Amino acid sequence: MASVWRAYLRLLHKYPLRTQAVTSGSLFMMSDLISQELIERKGWEDYDGIRTLRQTLFGFCFAGPAMFTWYKTLDRLYPGAGKLTPLKKVLTDQTLFPPVFLVVYFSTVALTTGVELKAIPAKLKKDVPSTFMTGIKIWPPVQLMNFYLVPLHHRVLVVNVVALFWNTFLSWRANACSSMGGEAQ
Repeated sequence: MASVWRAYLRLLHKYPLRTQAVTSGSLFMMSDLISQELIERKGWEDYDGIRTLRQTLFGFCFAGPAMFTWYKTLDRLYPGAGKLTPLKKVLTDQTLFPPVFLVVYFSTVALTTGVELKAIPAKLKKDVPSTFMTGIKIWPPVQLMNFYLVPLHHRVLVVNVVALFWNTFLSWRANACSSMGGEAQ
């Protein structure tokens, strides 16, 4: 296991953006598998591989690169290691990143599952605020620890590990409507 970790760290150092994108994609894939098989209890005969592919691609193409860029941006906005710097990062992070991320996520899932374009604003109005309020119970303490204790190049990994569970919830939440004729639970 130590050799796998060292190999990961080498890749992270040599190819930080790509490595974080692959990590995010892999964990989004695992989250969707957990959602379908353990939460929704679909069973392998009803397993939706296209849905897992969508989730994986979202993690790889958007979530990983967005978080990588966002954490670098926060470090540029709030340089240094003062005691208040992590608090400023958490406040900025939780004010700006989750709403944008959730809008992009729910819109992407809706568009790639056949929801009509005109129905997306209503879905966002219904799902984003309640999901944001659920996330606000989880993410500020995680991010406070992340910004105080974790070096920049490991922050996406920390978030991705916690997000394994969060993304399981997101996958279930965003895909609930596709199996219910357009109505979210």
